[in-house]
Amino acid sequence: QSTRPSFRFAFDNETARSRGRGNEGDVAYHLDAKAGYREVLDLDPDARAKSIARVEEFAESVRLLYVALTRAKYRCVVTWGQVGGAENAPLTWLLHRDRPGPAPAAGPGDGSESGFEGGGAGGEPRTGPGRGESGDGSESGFEAGGASGDPKSGFDVSGESGGPEGVLDALVARGEPERRPGAGEPDDGPESGDDTGWPDAAVAALKATADRFRGLSASDWRGEVEAFARRLPDAIRVTVLDAGPPPIRAPAFPEGPPPVLAAREPSRPLRRIRQLTSFTALSAEALAAGSGRPAAEGDDAEVDRPDHDQHEAPADDAGEDTDAAGGAGRRGRTAFTFPRGPVAGSCLHRIFERLDEPSGVGPDKPGLDTICRETLEDFGIDGEWSPVARVMVERTRAVRLHERGWEGPDGDSGFRLDDPAIRRLVELEFHFPVEGLDRERLAARLVEHGYPHPFARPARDGAGEPLPPIHGFLRGYVDLVVEHAGRWYILDYKSNWLGPAPADYGPEALDAAVRASGYPLQYLIYLVALHRYLATRLPGYDYERHVGGAFYLFVRGIDPAAGMCRGVYFDRPSAACLHALDECFGRGVT
Repeated sequence: QSTRPSFRFAFDNETARSRGRGNEGDVAYHLDAKAGYREVLDLDPDARAKSIARVEEFAESVRLLYVALTRAKYRCVVTWGQVGGAENAPLTWLLHRDRPGPAPAAGPGDGSESGFEGGGAGGEPRTGPGRGESGDGSESGFEAGGASGDPKSGFDVSGESGGPEGVLDALVARGEPERRPGAGEPDDGPESGDDTGWPDAAVAALKATADRFRGLSASDWRGEVEAFARRLPDAIRVTVLDAGPPPIRAPAFPEGPPPVLAAREPSRPLRRIRQLTSFTALSAEALAAGSGRPAAEGDDAEVDRPDHDQHEAPADDAGEDTDAAGGAGRRGRTAFTFPRGPVAGSCLHRIFERLDEPSGVGPDKPGLDTICRETLEDFGIDGEWSPVARVMVERTRAVRLHERGWEGPDGDSGFRLDDPAIRRLVELEFHFPVEGLDRERLAARLVEHGYPHPFARPARDGAGEPLPPIHGFLRGYVDLVVEHAGRWYILDYKSNWLGPAPADYGPEALDAAVRASGYPLQYLIYLVALHRYLATRLPGYDYERHVGGAFYLFVRGIDPAAGMCRGVYFDRPSAACLHALDECFGRGVT
């Protein structure tokens, strides 16, 4: 058993720290031991700070390379070549600097724990003092000097730790940590008295190594790699990869005309593990069934979006004299000629949502005129419709809503949406689990409790088979949930165009429109979601006592003077109906 992890830092010295910084002008590094090795983020670094950061990052890349080379259980494969960026890689420092190394130890008993020592320019092993035996009083095993004797041209690593640890000592410590100068402190050089400072010498050595690597011929480069491998012939093997293009193999077709290819037909139905559905998706299935088209079960686009009058036809499609972009037509700009369709519906929903949000109104918030104008612009509707949108919104928020058949405490007469004191949940998204949701069984429960059948005919798939039961989650978005006098209500804004006159938005017309659009299924789903929500959060919850019902507000026809007789649809299903639907969705059903 083996694994093949890939370590890009063998070729590329772009460390995690440099990749993670968003600002190329800053650098991060550590202070010395006296300062507790605190990390510094220097937003305006000078040359010295940049050099310290450069050396620290390179030392980290050497450490990562050491980890990569020493963690393999059976074999470590390193791919190496003269590729772009390799001149700055840690493997270049170890194999191709002026005094290449690290080299394998001469043999046991020399005090080396890692089996590495510094190597000479010719790739031959070199014995040298261990840690604390450099002869110059330094305990780091670091020695300045290169092939030419220039103290700035290269580094030689020797010492007990050897190998990558020695390189870390050489690059970062230059002596024990407390001897490293802190940022802003004078640096006279730990041993040599060189006043240019250790980070500058280290960066110069790295640059010299990169320049040398770029100048190597292919044969010299390969020779240095093979010289290193010869030091441990039983442990290191060099294999030259073929850099030529891969051979082109002709397809192994038999002689004669090519075979006729065809996709395999599935031999069994694919089992759905979990499914996500919604009122919008179920409505799309119903529309597909009514038109005779195959239903797109669990269509992602239908499931994911809120229902903002998605199936409302634009004005042009219905022969009216307005258009979605904002043409007023012959009858001027009124609520009845306001643009129609999903775009207009989403626009009005967004206006109400901004007003209903806790931060939507107040002395330091945008006014209704600004909200209407900005939202219309966002949805590509002519700003000339802003006064009309404002009137519809103001009337909707000013109408008094009350629950029919229920007398509130102290003669309560209901509530208005423009009352900032009412508690509300805006655009409440929900997911609740459903198990074995059978569409026909759901429809039967609705009919039993006096609601219309939600599906024109049984929804079927492309093969003409009934869609299977739904196992998964039912998702939805409630425009607004309101709590008033201890009772909770759901509200949904509807921009449906029902006709060009106020009478077209009376109770009978609204009842017909709600049934024709399948909205009973929608608000019943919402009430089940609210029922489950309150049952987990409201102590002593009881449906009869705490749930008030559903208001559907047809904003084109609302007039506060007419109260709930114009543009307001209300329903409160019985507790028996709600519990039957709750069980139909999977609660208590095996």
